[in-house]
Amino acid sequence: MISNAKRLSISALLMALIAGVLYAKLFTAVLTFSDDPTSILVSSTTPLASNTLRDPIDENAYSWLLFDENGFIGDGLYFLVVDWAYVIIGVLVLFFGYSVVKRRRDVGADVGEGQSK
Repeated sequence: MISNAKRLSISALLMALIAGVLYAKLFTAVLTFSDDPTSILVSSTTPLASNTLRDPIDENAYSWLLFDENGFIGDGLYFLVVDWAYVIIGVLVLFFGYSVVKRRRDVGADVGEGQSK
């Protein structure tokens, strides 16, 4: 049986993963230029319509996170996460909901055991 403290830490981890995936989907993008192979992972303070920006008007309007020629380290994982973000978030929400229901069910069972004694 999993303790309540461990369930709370699992719930906190799931919430952090949901927030991280949502942040990556809405507030980050990859800048590319038509005349340069450099790609730049950037962060924005406002939600972005797309996760890839080609030839942006002002690349200094964003906070640069990673950059390299011919792709930054982890670009495959980044595109996997942002392309499948809503599916990933849905699965994480289901796991989070299950852990909350399970915790409430266990707490209810513990209260019931205490009353029957």
